[in-house]
Amino acid sequence: HEEEKLFKSIIDKLTLAGKSGEGLYFIDKELSTLDTQN
Repeated sequence: HEEEKLFKSIIDKLTLAGKSGEGLYFIDKELSTLDTQN
């Protein structure tokens, strides 16, 4: 269930990113932190 929550939060952020260009920058940062955690 933890992964589901994480996934949902990413989807929510993607939705936000779609509304503002700078959101993409945050998504990029978010994904790179996910990569380093694994």
